[in-house]
Amino acid sequence: MRMSGNTMLITGGTSGIGLGLASRFHAEGNTVIIAGRRQQLLASITAEHPGMDSVSLDMADPTSIGDAIAGVFATHPDLDVVINNAGIMLPEELTDPRHLDVAEQTVITNLLGPIRLLTHVVPLLVAQPTATIINVSSGLAFVPLPLTPTYCATKAAIHSYTQSLRVQLADTGCPGPGTHPAGGADRPDGSGCPRSGDAAAGVPDRGDGPAAGQPRHRGDLRAGRVADAQR
Repeated sequence: MRMSGNTMLITGGTSGIGLGLASRFHAEGNTVIIAGRRQQLLASITAEHPGMDSVSLDMADPTSIGDAIAGVFATHPDLDVVINNAGIMLPEELTDPRHLDVAEQTVITNLLGPIRLLTHVVPLLVAQPTATIINVSSGLAFVPLPLTPTYCATKAAIHSYTQSLRVQLADTGCPGPGTHPAGGADRPDGSGCPRSGDAAAGVPDRGDGPAAGQPRHRGDLRAGRVADAQR
């Protein structure tokens, strides 16, 4: 993936890893669209970064996802990079039946959300001359943190899904790698490496969180441009 001249959508782009990526790619000469749920924060960030755009997105809401992608492609038909970064990380006590609410919320946001988003964007990206998909996973996909079992499970699932996506896009121009950020980003207290959105504070961050992968050309969304980024 080239480092400048792209038009990219970054989910969870209002804080943590997402905001860091958005700021850096914007500075490198890319057209960046950040996605998140908090309108005031989206407006504040884009005001601080002239030329950056934003879109309202709730990764737990299928309608919001569909509307956001349709809106982005309407205003930015040259979109060629999607970074699936939004997510939540909440602790669970598995001996307490109430943990199921957290588990379901986590699966909807961290796994179904990215799958739904990809369902909308992949057919559009493969039509581009080049394209890149980045799905953000986590090192906890491989060495889980017992305090956040469902979070770890969803990141393992994203890693697996990205591998299949890469193979299925092998004959297109949109390969997709994944990234696995590690370190403090995976600590439930949010210390260490910054994480995306409200997740660091234990607050559901259904549109302001992390992602990973890298596709480029309808001949590039082929093998290798779908990435699985660990955080």
